[in-house]
Amino acid sequence: MSKKDKAKATAPIQDTEFKVNIFTINEGLITYDNVKYIRIKSTNYNLLIMKDYMPILGEIEGSISFEGPNVNKAYENVLAFYMSKENEFNLIIRKTMEDDGTAN
Repeated sequence: MSKKDKAKATAPIQDTEFKVNIFTINEGLITYDNVKYIRIKSTNYNLLIMKDYMPILGEIEGSISFEGPNVNKAYENVLAFYMSKENEFNLIIRKTMEDDGTAN
């Protein structure tokens, strides 16, 4: 076993998942810990983000949901921007859209 493998074997295992920060004008800053995965359904793509996913940023025109042992939250019909880096997900919800496409 190499020194690198021994270091990995003796390193403490972190049981934390995602930390999610959501900012909206109406609700302010909301933080969720221990989120297992994030599902994004946008007009151009579908994305499932899990622990240790590569850094990513983008725009959502659709829906997003967060799920974990203590968290089950979904936002439908939103226009938002996100950034995921080092197991921390930041979401800024620009506006929510009703079925006719207008902002709330």
